[in-house]
Amino acid sequence: MNDCLIVQVVTAYMGAEDVLSYEDELGAISVRSKVYESAKITKKMILEEAGVTEVFKHFSTISKSKPNSAVIRYFRRLRINKMTIQY
Repeated sequence: MNDCLIVQVVTAYMGAEDVLSYEDELGAISVRSKVYESAKITKKMILEEAGVTEVFKHFSTISKSKPNSAVIRYFRRLRINKMTIQY
């Protein structure tokens, strides 16, 4: 694994322990959002480093699959609008 990616993985969840220490909801939401974003970026980097992203592109082309459901349509609308889901 790439050294830079190792550093990213090791630090991805730094700060997650702070979520429980906030008494105000706004502070906890802010920290939770930062950790979520870091985890999302890290996952994307791992998939790209491993070549999985390219495999997914080729698999979709070969299989010509077009999964469709209410949840998938909703997810696609969110992605198009560049919205993020807050937990």
